[in-house]
Amino acid sequence: MFSCIADILASIGSASFGLIAWKVPYWRHLMRAIYAPLLVVVFYIFLIDEGVRWLLAHNKNHEAVRVLNKVAKINNIQLSKKAQQMLTKIAGDSKSQEAGESAPPERLHLLSVLRSKKILLRVLLIAGCFFCCTFVYNGTIINSTSVSGNKYLNFSALLLVQVPTRIITALTLTRFGRKAPICVAYTLCCIFFISSAFIPKSIWWASVLFYLFGKMCSSYGVFSMYVVAMEVFPTTSRNSLTNIANTVGRVGSVLAPQTPLLEKYMTGLPSVVFGLVALGPAMLALLLPDTSQSALPDDVVDAENLDNPHEEHTPESENHDKVPRLSVCVTSGKETQ
Repeated sequence: MFSCIADILASIGSASFGLIAWKVPYWRHLMRAIYAPLLVVVFYIFLIDEGVRWLLAHNKNHEAVRVLNKVAKINNIQLSKKAQQMLTKIAGDSKSQEAGESAPPERLHLLSVLRSKKILLRVLLIAGCFFCCTFVYNGTIINSTSVSGNKYLNFSALLLVQVPTRIITALTLTRFGRKAPICVAYTLCCIFFISSAFIPKSIWWASVLFYLFGKMCSSYGVFSMYVVAMEVFPTTSRNSLTNIANTVGRVGSVLAPQTPLLEKYMTGLPSVVFGLVALGPAMLALLLPDTSQSALPDDVVDAENLDNPHEEHTPESENHDKVPRLSVCVTSGKETQ
């Protein structure tokens, strides 16, 4: 829910940039208008706590307990006796480790995680998907100024369509899985963009409409790919592996600003290129595991078993660093057992 709300607000903020640029055309004044409010972000570090799952994965149990108690207090929620006992045990384990009574579990180095062929393959697949996704996503926004009509309104409209798209993403990913929606979205994206390039200028509104539909499908795919990327890697290195794939994929963002140059060779050629590139994640997503019915993997063994969800852990897997799973039962007003 939080991710959905954050993406919607980000889309509205991005759309407002086009309207601000329309009213503040001088670039120096525009830079001041859009960047000055970002000074508020500096204070976010004092307002936002670290994720509980990450804290547990990095053996910061005492801090995780503090965050959970803070969440319960803010939401006026009374923890059940079972939950309180679990939190007390976790906090006690943390104090024991600090006192030297027991050694903290060994953390796997990032390179050790990448020695797993399945994990390495997923990093490459996610990186390829991110490359195609960012190329199409950013390229369509950059080329929105060449679509018929007011370039500022076109820019804002392309970003506003992400609001209903994000809501649709949240509703469909849990119901239809992960891979099928991504494949369908990018296949439709290909059809819409290529079709928009060959629609006669006499019916320009149809070209704009197809372009908007293509952008909706592209946005759907981007939102979905980030969900998948966060679900196929182990907790202890999830952020690092996702960032590695995302960094490689950002090459697509670097190439996207060059696509308007294709117009000199053929009108609508950028849209054709976007449509063809959109087939990349549609095919690569088929090679990724569907994680809609799986718990987030805690370690490398859990992540590898996503391809075989019914496979049991072998005795050797017990030697891997395991992240404590915390199931907190909460109620509003009374305790549950």
